[in-house]
Amino acid sequence: MDKQNIKGDILLLTEVINCFAKCGEWQLAVYVLDSLETRNVKPNIVVYGAAIRACEVSGEGQAAMHLFHRVKCANLEHNSLTYTSTMHALIKEKKFKKALVLIKFLAQSTCC
Repeated sequence: MDKQNIKGDILLLTEVINCFAKCGEWQLAVYVLDSLETRNVKPNIVVYGAAIRACEVSGEGQAAMHLFHRVKCANLEHNSLTYTSTMHALIKEKKFKKALVLIKFLAQSTCC
């Protein structure tokens, strides 16, 4: 698989994940993310962010938090989308303590 095809796959599948997010189909969004790995394509932070956003839209805080942890396992750096979407998903589930832990983690990781 050449680099052009991989890049096209990631762009296309990120849009598919975004469509599933809009429809509230967070499980299918995560399935698409997982399908990249079975195709030997490493998901980037944009793909993870889209999948976490899908969880947020559906109010699936636990699933968002699981994906949040997977970002670090994939040796990727979090961005504002992964943080805010995970926090919003946790808040929708009324998991305020977990959201607060995430905020503290963010504060520590951005400290000088």
